[in-house]
Amino acid sequence: RRRDYLSSSQQTIRRRSDRHNVDELEDQSRQREGCRLRFAIKEQTMTEESRGQPSMSPIAGVLADSQATSHWQEDLYKQLHAHPELSFQETKTAAIAASKLKELGYEVLEGIGRTGVVGVLRNGEGQTVLARADMDALPVKENTGLPYSSTLTATDEAGETVSIAHACGHDAHVTCLLGAAELLAKARDWWGGTFIALFQPAEEVAGGAKAMLADGIRKIRNSAKHRYAVVPPDATGQTYRV
Repeated sequence: RRRDYLSSSQQTIRRRSDRHNVDELEDQSRQREGCRLRFAIKEQTMTEESRGQPSMSPIAGVLADSQATSHWQEDLYKQLHAHPELSFQETKTAAIAASKLKELGYEVLEGIGRTGVVGVLRNGEGQTVLARADMDALPVKENTGLPYSSTLTATDEAGETVSIAHACGHDAHVTCLLGAAELLAKARDWWGGTFIALFQPAEEVAGGAKAMLADGIRKIRNSAKHRYAVVPPDATGQTYRV
């Protein structure tokens, strides 16, 4: 009888244990189902909240047309590289920059600091950003052998005839800034504020930024309705806040 009693007790314990395990499994299943339901509701809410919103970031939106821009940039770079100009003689380069800015709808100021160019693009409320490219080349002879290498000479301020070459990348700087000016002009729905494109002369002789300051670049402050613009350092390393 004792053996029968123990056997019956063990069976009862097993049944209780099995019932407990079943209850625990069912509880875990309900918890998982609850998590899935909450996740589905959250995902649906996020989808509904983002409906009608841009699928790209503002940066991606501005850069969306960069492939088309790069097509003319290569030709422009080669043109500028083959036709360098000495400091304060950048008349053709300045004319190219001004023409492109006008084509894109910028307000254009020319002849600042003798040959400097400034383009202002207003696009509603927001911060003002100034980007600058230097335009002048160096009095050196180019020996790269490129099909678009410079073979030009010019008369420097001392009256000497010198070879000229874009050996410091200013041809690339001008090309890049004009490309940025186009991308921002075409993607106005993606940003707000004012963009200023500044093409500086005579960086190589440490005089271009000073000349632009002396020749009225401060007027941009009121024209663009911003607190200040920063003209990047001249070759002297000095930065001017206007």
